[in-house]
Amino acid sequence: MKDALLHLEVYAPPAGGNATINLMDLGIDQPGFSNQWRLGRLRISWPAMPNLTSNTDNLTISLQDSADGVTFANTGATVGTTPIIQVQVPGVATNGVTAGYCDISIPPLTRGPIGLYIAATANAGNNTAALITADWLNE
Repeated sequence: MKDALLHLEVYAPPAGGNATINLMDLGIDQPGFSNQWRLGRLRISWPAMPNLTSNTDNLTISLQDSADGVTFANTGATVGTTPIIQVQVPGVATNGVTAGYCDISIPPLTRGPIGLYIAATANAGNNTAALITADWLNE
């Protein structure tokens, strides 16, 4: 079930560009909170992108976290912390990408609020009307 209060969205970046979605606070940095795998998933969704037509180009969506809610970095940026978590949406020759989604887990040692960093390769086409969303799904 989606939690309506835990929703993020941003339009896809232009070819060669990037976009950031911050911040979703799951309350995971509270003292005494169990640092186990979270009972839920982050669903990252994208619409059809008919301009992402090269199978050598893609959108890469990286999970980011923050210790202070201001400065965000990809998970796994510090050795010995969480793993790097990324979703790639590869281009599809001729017709482009169909709508889809990917559910990701939030690993132990994730710091504070989370966000997403989205990067498009240089020839990914103009997909700036594509709304990328992230929703917390309670289990």
